[in-house]
Amino acid sequence: MDATGAEGDELSFETGSGNVDVGLTSAFRSLRIETGSGDVTLKVPPTVGAEVDLGTGSGDIDLGGLTLQVRRIEHDHVTGTLGDGRGRLSVETGSGNVRLVKL
Repeated sequence: MDATGAEGDELSFETGSGNVDVGLTSAFRSLRIETGSGDVTLKVPPTVGAEVDLGTGSGDIDLGGLTLQVRRIEHDHVTGTLGDGRGRLSVETGSGNVRLVKL
């Protein structure tokens, strides 16, 4: 699934199997990305702010150079605050990598 230029207050992307690639153009209130099996790549503007919950059953998490105030960090799960923390960001993949990229 590829969603380039996505914007909106409440966004949700879900697939049973397959990679998810989302490119955001603006801030959001709530963003949820979920895939049973596949990599997730999320491209965000440098000014984005959110409470972040990233998880993978089997894979790696890459914050892509973004500054995150970490509350919890493990190999397969990261929670924390990005920027002003205004939005909510949840990313979950059962089997695959989670990667954040600053636009």
